[in-house]
Amino acid sequence: MKTRVLIARIITILIALVGLLYFYGIITKPPGDRPAEVKNLRLLWTFYGTGVSADELLNKPHGVAVGRDGSIYISDTGHQRVLVIDASRRLKAKLDPGLSQKSKAKKFSRGYLGLAVADNGDVYIADKLQSKIFIVGPNGRKRGEIKVMYPLALTVSNGKLYVTTYGHVVVYDLKGRQLRKFGTRGSKPGQFDFPGGIAVDKKGNIYVSDSNNNRLVALDREGNVRWTIGKKAASMNDANRTFGLPEGLAIDDNGLLYLVDAFAGEIFVFDGNGKKLAEIGEWGDKEGQFYYPAGISYAGGRTFIVADKFNDRLEAVELNVPGVPNATFSEPPTESPLFKMALMALIAIAITSLAIVARRALKQVPVNK
Repeated sequence: MKTRVLIARIITILIALVGLLYFYGIITKPPGDRPAEVKNLRLLWTFYGTGVSADELLNKPHGVAVGRDGSIYISDTGHQRVLVIDASRRLKAKLDPGLSQKSKAKKFSRGYLGLAVADNGDVYIADKLQSKIFIVGPNGRKRGEIKVMYPLALTVSNGKLYVTTYGHVVVYDLKGRQLRKFGTRGSKPGQFDFPGGIAVDKKGNIYVSDSNNNRLVALDREGNVRWTIGKKAASMNDANRTFGLPEGLAIDDNGLLYLVDAFAGEIFVFDGNGKKLAEIGEWGDKEGQFYYPAGISYAGGRTFIVADKFNDRLEAVELNVPGVPNATFSEPPTESPLFKMALMALIAIAITSLAIVARRALKQVPVNK
């Protein structure tokens, strides 16, 4: 009887040992599908959605904005909604300010594109299809709306709301009162053709990603052109084109500009005078790569959030711009050494217990002479 009990103990310890070794192997082995190794880019995390069902997954996210509290706002264009997630990527809210009884009755579609967040938590949402910008308070309730034809990109800077439309740049106060408007649709200097990105520096200079004209334009606060990079391409195969399709635009604390090129799958980096500092990024569907990216938002430090539109995801990336002081990667997060030490101690205890039990069992086994 004692021998059977000892054998059962041996089997139990063996099972526990195998389980511990299996668990240790899982936490220490490299991932099967590693992120792409892209020069001067480190992937911090990828966000596909809040779950695994079709409604929980992102569908062609276009715009992205980061609030002062670290909350991330996503225009989930394919689902006609705006998602709000916290810094840990947990869902905080779903916004759909364009869905009203009137829009339900007339079956209006919502085309949410650009997003911007004010310091007080108000969110500005551009609805291209309804030609409106919705103002949503921190509580998720609609506070107002601005009627403007085809709003595309938004940014809040210096206490003002800056908007691109199909052919204009419009400046509003944060309550929606128009202050200035300049530009017309076209390809001449001072004109725009569906510009998909806008950023403003601390001095009030305005930078516009003039998408269909394949160029980046810098303006002073009155709308006068300061400089232009790129020109309208003769065709998709034009060897002289600077950009494929310039879209989202962000600016960091140092005044550097980050322009997303949807067709190239890259992020172009310029200083405030238009000097190109870097091209960072790689085309593809692996994590760390981009496939028709659309939006970009600065999240502090060297971190940016990119709406990787046709990969149906967000990617948080850390960018290293060569030649920029302190533009080195931070140390990647590592697993806790205390956790690994504790696990190894448990494995050692299991092995020791197994040896002791096995030795006792062998002493009790009768020997035939």
